[in-house]
Amino acid sequence: MAEQDGADREGSSVERDVAKLFGERTDAWQAVDADWLAAAFADDARFIAFDGTVLTGPKEIAEARQTYDRAWHDHEIAS
Repeated sequence: MAEQDGADREGSSVERDVAKLFGERTDAWQAVDADWLAAAFADDARFIAFDGTVLTGPKEIAEARQTYDRAWHDHEIAS
């Protein structure tokens, strides 16, 4: 199959970048690292938490993750 518009068998570079970013955020979540999780977000980013809470920017995202961690610290994260 011929390449089209910079795409190859493994997907476009944008698809690879998105997959890499998603993988890193998943790794950060599972590592229980709030700062690492939030680091990829811009100051005006909007993050909708599992409960519908809308968080703005990395500081709010990290703080919410830390609050979640304190509340659920003894529960295992499903993988």
